[in-house]
Amino acid sequence: CAGIETELVAYLGRWQGLPITYAGGISSQQDIDQIGSLGNGSIDFTVGSALDIFGGNGLRYEDLARRYGEK
Repeated sequence: CAGIETELVAYLGRWQGLPITYAGGISSQQDIDQIGSLGNGSIDFTVGSALDIFGGNGLRYEDLARRYGEK
């Protein structure tokens, strides 16, 4: 929950190979928005300890599922 590595996300956003999932440091919706922006919309993400279902208080699972869940 210490924040994302913005330089790494920007670098990965330029990658034209296999799909990429970023993990680690995500603590808020702002971090997720940065991944989308810096990663040119091409990077998936996974959230761990910041989620309320894992004891965190930065993000609610229900909110993320509603916003990013399969449609």
